[in-house]
Amino acid sequence: MANSNPLGWVLLSLAVAFRLSEDGSFYAIADYRLRHGTLPLGWAAMFAQPGWAIAIVLIGVAILIFPDGTPPSPRLRWVLWLYLALALVWTVSAYVTTADAIVRHTIRVDASGNLIALDNGSSSPSWWNVLQNVVFCTLALGWLLALAGQVAS
Repeated sequence: MANSNPLGWVLLSLAVAFRLSEDGSFYAIADYRLRHGTLPLGWAAMFAQPGWAIAIVLIGVAILIFPDGTPPSPRLRWVLWLYLALALVWTVSAYVTTADAIVRHTIRVDASGNLIALDNGSSSPSWWNVLQNVVFCTLALGWLLALAGQVAS
């Protein structure tokens, strides 16, 4: 069956997530930096923009399930589930922070079209900064474990 390998779907989803994020960023720049929030559907662009978080997660999933759509060893299955659980918390948090900015009408974007509340700086909520640092360290560790598993197989 042509669609039985999840790796292809992960890679396709990764490309779509990056594209939506890029388009969302461009529209966010046009709306919130150039037109001060007067363009229609600016909020939709803000929901497309955090697609970068989904894409980052999918890069790790692709590494973890390469080459046949399953982890290279049964021991790495728990790494995949831990990775996905933490990634889900991180991604949902990015969207909750975005929704909060939309509801409060406090949308501010940087020159790249990124929501400033998600920049991991002083403008971000402190819980987001901590979560992002933990997630990036865990993502890096998961990727290294997955690569080590690939080498060992």
